[in-house]
Amino acid sequence: MVVINSGIMQNQIIKIVEGCKDYKYTYVKKDGIKLYFDVDTDEEEKAAVAAKKAIKDDSIGKTLLISVKVEK
Repeated sequence: MVVINSGIMQNQIIKIVEGCKDYKYTYVKKDGIKLYFDVDTDEEEKAAVAAKKAIKDDSIGKTLLISVKVEK
């Protein structure tokens, strides 16, 4: 599971990540500032890197302070 920590613009982050073409991400839940996504690959570390890149490549993502990690 890929977990993204962000205190702001969470709805926009969900749209960006679910629209990512590298892997298929499915939004699961929100817990505080954590957004949880299932991903369609066993290479979750690579999927986390791809999700962060997709967010940072977006115009709003350049201004956000986020962390992206994998949780089991």
